[in-house]
Amino acid sequence: RCANVENGASLINGTLLYPGDSFSVYSKVAPFTADNGYHLAGSYSNGQTVQTYGGGICQVSTTLYNAVLRAELNVTERSNHSMTVHYVPLSADAAISGTDKDLKFTNNLDHPVYIQGVAGGSSITFTIYGKEYRASNRKVEYVSETVSTRGPSEKVIKDNTMEEGKRVVESNGRTGYTARLWKVVYIDGKETKRTQVNSSSYMSTPSVVRVGTKKKEVPKPTTQKKDETAKAGDKTESGTGTTGNKKDGRVLVEGVNMLTKHTKPSAANQNGGIVHQEGYIDASNVMLMHKGQATRVGFKMDGDKKVRFAKKTGEVID
Repeated sequence: RCANVENGASLINGTLLYPGDSFSVYSKVAPFTADNGYHLAGSYSNGQTVQTYGGGICQVSTTLYNAVLRAELNVTERSNHSMTVHYVPLSADAAISGTDKDLKFTNNLDHPVYIQGVAGGSSITFTIYGKEYRASNRKVEYVSETVSTRGPSEKVIKDNTMEEGKRVVESNGRTGYTARLWKVVYIDGKETKRTQVNSSSYMSTPSVVRVGTKKKEVPKPTTQKKDETAKAGDKTESGTGTTGNKKDGRVLVEGVNMLTKHTKPSAANQNGGIVHQEGYIDASNVMLMHKGQATRVGFKMDGDKKVRFAKKTGEVID
């Protein structure tokens, strides 16, 4: 952008206008191509900022417009931007857009004028030289007046990849305005005349908001995985079990905790509570259906064979 501004200023720099001569900025700075010294930069198009060759040239025409106003040359054509610009007050801008929008003016004085344009870094200056004909006690000021404002609307884009209720602002909108520029003449510090120079209308643009429509996933209720039931008989060792059906020989309760290590009786464990006699396996939490009744069982070794017995009666169940 800075390079485009500098290039545009250099193309206008050195212009000499004789009385009655007209000047067109577009004719002087076009075409907007790489061969003519321009680069890609931001410019307005259909309510959006896009990259075009010569982006930033409107800053050149706007600066020249303000110099022409203060020299009180006759402006014959001027257009405002479609949207506001940040570098001058409302209605003090002059847009260039092909032949549709141009800045044109005429040297309406009795003597030639010379236009000098200098740009570098982030600044640009136009100076118009000529014979001063105005009284020293006369001053001119240009005042911007905002007539109305229009706030930005909101454009909503539904996004089924975002969770419902989530909002993301993709771009902020612009406020629209109508405005006027006034020329105010002072003599000896007192206002003597106020004339409207132009009027401008700047479009508002919507904020773009992306809204999620994807339904939130509701967690399914989880159930605690039940432990496997310890099987009685030859396969019984240690572990946990699940509730079985109420038939003879089926396990009825969960939470089996069986000891597979045989221990000999001693005074210590006899006095301490549970006695693990040699040849027995404790399964105090196991109950089986036996003869139609829930029976707490234990296991013991009968030679090389492991058998179940009713702990209450001692009756062998196997």
